[in-house]
Amino acid sequence: GCEGDIPALISMFILHYLTDEPVFMANPSSIDIDENEIILAHCTLPLNMPDKFYLKTHFESGIGVGIKGDIREGEATIFKLSGNDKNFYIS
Repeated sequence: GCEGDIPALISMFILHYLTDEPVFMANPSSIDIDENEIILAHCTLPLNMPDKFYLKTHFESGIGVGIKGDIREGEATIFKLSGNDKNFYIS
């Protein structure tokens, strides 16, 4: 998780436990329905997810270093658990 995002941390734990695949926290950056493509972005990603990775300037702040990588085309699971102390939601 990042910046104290406990629901994201729990989501990542559950998804990795169920799939035994690498997971990462990301935000939708661009969605192209015609091309059936989504770009997800965050500060970093596991180095075992992309075929290649690049060290770049952080895309949002322009300072520091972030990791850019292209994840191979194919099926993916996007999962988020959220809620409060009384209710939980899965999307």
